[in-house]
Amino acid sequence: MASLQVEVRPGARVYGYSLFVDGVPPAMDADHRGEVSCAGRCGDGSRHSLLYSFTGAAGATLGIVLRCRGREVCRIAAARIPEGAARYAGRRVFDL
Repeated sequence: MASLQVEVRPGARVYGYSLFVDGVPPAMDADHRGEVSCAGRCGDGSRHSLLYSFTGAAGATLGIVLRCRGREVCRIAAARIPEGAARYAGRRVFDL
């Protein structure tokens, strides 16, 4: 099992978010940092999936970084809620 470090950067006007790595939610702390385990090993090239959603005001952004042994394996720089909406969701496939 690989242990992934998760860092979330909710922008202003983000009211809540949820994340799942291969269907498993990470354990997050109050500073928006956490950890989640997934099948595979760091550097083995195995394919995984990050699902995320968040709510907030139109234009609000959410950033997410996943690391495996300190190496960045997935980055969402700034997902943005579109004008006229109150939520956004996405999926990113990444390799360890």
